[in-house]
This record gives sequence, C-alpha cells and structure tokens, in this order.
Amino acid sequence: MTCYLSHVNIGIQGVGGSKFCVPGSHAFCTVPAMESSAVKSEPDCTQTTAQEVHRIARRIIKGKEAFAIFPNSLKLGNCHVPNTFKINMCGMNVSKLMVSFEGPAKPEVMLTSQRDGTVDCTYRTIVEGEYTINVTFDEEHVIGSPSKTQVKGELIVDTSKVKVTGAGLKEGKNRQLNTVTVDPKEAKITSQLQVYMEGTSKPDVSYRNNDNGTSTVTYKPYTIGEYKLHLKYMDQPVPGSPFTLKVKN
Repeated sequence: MTCYLSHVNIGIQGVGGSKFCVPGSHAFCTVPAMESSAVKSEPDCTQTTAQEVHRIARRIIKGKEAFAIFPNSLKLGNCHVPNTFKINMCGMNVSKLMVSFEGPAKPEVMLTSQRDGTVDCTYRTIVEGEYTINVTFDEEHVIGSPSKTQVKGELIVDTSKVKVTGAGLKEGKNRQLNTVTVDPKEAKITSQLQVYMEGTSKPDVSYRNNDNGTSTVTYKPYTIGEYKLHLKYMDQPVPGSPFTLKVKN
C-alpha cells in the first residue's frame, strides 16, 4: 500500500527497498506488509503525518533488527586512547542516530560514516570505571542498547620492537590495493592496531589480523601524490611511523 504525501521532507531511507519519504511536493511512503493487515482501505493522504512515517520507520527497525552493534570496544575500553565500535545502519539515515554515555566522566565521542554503510563510534575518556553506552535511533534504543562497558586505566606498550615490512611502505599504486605487514609478536603487543592515512585524497584503509600474530594493512588511494601512513598501538607510533610514501599510476 502506497500513500502519497505533500510537502514532507524526512531524512529516513528504507530497509530492503521500502521507502518512507523523499523531498518534494509529492513525497511518498511505502508501508510494509506488517502494517497493511491493520488497514481496511486506502488512507486519507491529507491525514498522513511526519510522525506516522517515523512510527513506521521505527517498527521496521525493530521488526527487521536493522541495527547490529559490533563489539570492538563495546565491552572493554582503555583510558586516554581512542576506543571504537561499529554500528550497522542498514541503510537508515544517520541524522537520527545518537550515542551517549553514562558513567564517572563524559567521554569525547565522534561518529564517522563509512562507505560500507556502517558508522564508527570512537570515544575517549580519562577516567576509568563502568560506563553505560546508549545508542538510539529517533529517540528509541537500537538492538543491543544500552550496553555496559568497563574502561580500564591506560596500558603502557613498548612499540620499539614492532616490525613493519612491505612494498606499500614506500610506494603505492593509484586505485589499486597496496599492502603492508605489521609484526608485533616480539613486542608482545596484543592491543588493537590503529591505522590511518593522510594525503592528497582519502584512501580506503583497513587491516586484518592473521593467524600467525601479524596484521596486514591494506590501502587503496584514489589520486596520485604524497601520503603518510600512521601505524600505532595504544596511541604509541611504531618505529618509522608516520611512513611517507608516494602513490603513482
């Protein structure tokens, strides 16, 4: 069942092809099947309100479990360093997403949208203790929220024995995947690797942990030029970081 709305502009995108509304003089919303059984006839479009569209959106979120929280730093965090967990938006508009903390201090919080549709939530606090993380969409908790996390005192790591190898340290290929290997075994570091790049464009950067204890960093730049690759553990740079490299065609 489709009802047509006039002059409604709500920033919510649908899940699985369902559309709620789009800007314009004849915006429309597609009501999911779970709503249709309760409606006996075509609705009076003049009575359909923005609140109704939001209500439908919230029911789809709950019914399809649109949100999934991936626990990197969701259950355990460390003081003075960035802690990050992911939120899977499943196509929903991030403008309605809110993240808040309850605990012994107010952490710094930053939300970053990724190309794969997820949102990285990075928080940093200087006070250890138990915190409650609230993740809401349109003022309602998503699945997995609220969640309790234990933030511990800063861990001191010695990165001087971390080894970094690979052709991607000095030169990268434009619009291609370039790799670098990070080996922290001799340094006996088990904390999460921090990776980011800066340069003439914003490359796609990721890493994976290997079974042998090393990590493989992959980056894909989109313009030629000079870049810097930052590799850290617990905010401590590994030897040689940041690495200056040139990207060529």
